Amino acid sequence: MTTPTADQWESPAARLRHALAARAMVPLDWALPSRARDAFGIITYHRVAPLTAGCQPDLNVTPNRFRAQLAGLLKLGYRPWRLADAVQCWRQGTPPPANAFAVCFDDGYVGVLRHALPVLRELGVPATVFLPTGHLGADTPRPFDLWGAAHPDASEDLWRVMSVGECEQLADSGLVDLGSHTHRHEDMRSDPERLAEDMRESVTALRDWFGVHSPAFSFPFGMVSPATSDIIRNSGVSCALTADCQLVRRDDDPFHWGRFGGEQYDTARTLAAKLNGTYSFFQNQWRRLKRLARLG
Repeated sequence: MTTPTADQWESPAARLRHALAARAMVPLDWALPSRARDAFGIITYHRVAPLTAGCQPDLNVTPNRFRAQLAGLLKLGYRPWRLADAVQCWRQGTPPPANAFAVCFDDGYVGVLRHALPVLRELGVPATVFLPTGHLGADTPRPFDLWGAAHPDASEDLWRVMSVGECEQLADSGLVDLGSHTHRHEDMRSDPERLAEDMRESVTALRDWFGVHSPAFSFPFGMVSPATSDIIRNSGVSCALTADCQLVRRDDDPFHWGRFGGEQYDTARTLAAKLNGTYSFFQNQWRRLKRLARLG
């Protein structure tokens, strides 16, 4: 399973399956040793906003649940870590701190500023927000957000991408780094030249608007391929996050770092199972079984 993106509108049945799988990992995580030695985990969010009657957005975590997740992880002994510090650690060849985790947000929704930032401040948790720079300041739901496009009358906290000024407020907090989520947020796997130009625009926008040099990058649409990876590697970004639910280990390629989704159904314990490597261990075993069955 990969980390969902806002362009992959999940059905209620799929969300239920993922929730049950996450909950099933908790007793296994208690019983098994951690697989996170010399590794750290990245937790990815999208929308953070309160719910209203009759509104069930996908990839949304309410502010209260978001706070409970992070506060619970801190209580369990996990240590929040800046993604930029993780990159520096990798460059130096040193292992990450024990129980380290990083927080990030895809798509740059205004709910992150209004509802997630107060929680990050309260708990002292740094984060990285990946911006689709070509969509900043738009006042209608974006084409990449299928749920938002289908619910334009929902609270703008759930679908509006931040303006440049709002992104500056995040950066000025001292807790949030701004990263690239491409410029147009389109699937360009079949057009490498277009992706290269798009990345030039994104990296230039982050530098000119926010003074960000060598930003972190998050693949939209999970669009990882040999061609796209080479373009991203040479685009001036410091690392690249895929949609694969895996821990980051010291010898991993920094342009193929995995991460886990933070969902409304998650608790601190289900997130701990992800950060301990239990979730990805069983996911990888399941993948092997399916491959063997196909070969069978």
